[in-house]
Amino acid sequence: MKKLNIKSMAKDMNFKDRAKLIFADCIRRGETGWKESVLQSGEEEALVAACREEGRVSELNRLVALYNMANLGIADVQLSMTKLQLVIARIETYLCVYLSGHEKNRERTIFAELEKGGFVPNNVLQDVFVRVFNLSKYVDRSCFTIEYIFELADMILLGDGDLEIIKEAKEVLQEFLDLEGLIGAMRIFAGMVQCGATERKDYTNKELYDFLNGKVEVAKLNDEEKESAKRKVGRFLADRGHPIT
Repeated sequence: MKKLNIKSMAKDMNFKDRAKLIFADCIRRGETGWKESVLQSGEEEALVAACREEGRVSELNRLVALYNMANLGIADVQLSMTKLQLVIARIETYLCVYLSGHEKNRERTIFAELEKGGFVPNNVLQDVFVRVFNLSKYVDRSCFTIEYIFELADMILLGDGDLEIIKEAKEVLQEFLDLEGLIGAMRIFAGMVQCGATERKDYTNKELYDFLNGKVEVAKLNDEEKESAKRKVGRFLADRGHPIT
């Protein structure tokens, strides 16, 4: 197959196509430790020169800022996903110990009985969920932020490996929201909530009650929080001379 002569074509290409080639090259180099590239020697310079001649350097620099932010953000996605997995594993271990019958002390069972009847998760379990909700929102915010960056750039600024990390993070979050795996034992408490055997006032952690009652927004970004994440991206760009208009 005949290779395209990017140097000679650069001036006739539109800005978006030039930018896509430049960032595709950045992504390939980053993924392969600079062993592979999309562009050949001198081609990136030709693409940038064509942008400069059209007075589009500011737009290109804006994309560079978004590219840098996306690369910082993917580390945030990976870290927050790992933290969420660790806390979920802690909950699952906790549930396994007590559901297996190894712990015979009634004062240390996974639930606290109510005087009126019914039962709720004990305070230790409720306190752990305070942290897991914070982490699940962190995961959601990290993924949302990167997708908003892609929207502003009007192109994907990360490689397949990084996109796979985002996909995995979303799957981990969804599995938690759906109470899949060993953490599914929490459906016992969800059943008590949904049949009216327990009330919100019975829970020291009201967010856990809401979550068990089907309000997943406890663990996911609401509209106000999404706007806050967008403003953070806006401040990042504005600080670099590229305000969102």
